[in-house]
Amino acid sequence: MTFLFFGLAYIFRFLDILSMLVTLTFDTHFFMDIFRIIPIPLVINGYFSTLAILSLTYSIIWKNFNIKHTLLLFNIIAIAASGIAFVSRSPFLLILIQAILLIFTIVMACYFYFKSGKFSQLFILYVLFLLFWIINLLTLGPQRFIPFELQTAFQIISIAVIGIIYQKVAKWTI
Repeated sequence: MTFLFFGLAYIFRFLDILSMLVTLTFDTHFFMDIFRIIPIPLVINGYFSTLAILSLTYSIIWKNFNIKHTLLLFNIIAIAASGIAFVSRSPFLLILIQAILLIFTIVMACYFYFKSGKFSQLFILYVLFLLFWIINLLTLGPQRFIPFELQTAFQIISIAVIGIIYQKVAKWTI
């Protein structure tokens, strides 16, 4: 499920960038006017990316914790994070929430993998995933922090990395 949520988050983030490109190319402010009133990309990206991070976290710690109704719990947390982003209309709170979740995931992954004393290819895969997600969190920051062209390049590279990771995971599970 982790790949499904990450994939949906990337698709909607890419569609958001595509709408910005349409706005810049055709000098139309249709998308910008709609998104200013209702921050659809922020809410949808916030929801799916929070679900993806929570799913990734659970896939790391599931052997050590028995949590019932995880999908329901994760949906409640993701809806709350998206609701906070919607009400505040600020990606910074969403970035902060997701950064806290990512730090927790990294700490838990390191703890359990150092405790077991073995590094698997899956651990390296999770670390790669987390690093690219942190880079993507930076692209949600203010426009002056990372230029639009560089943000687009990060998105394309990230989509390629997710495709490669999916291909490797599909080989392991088949």
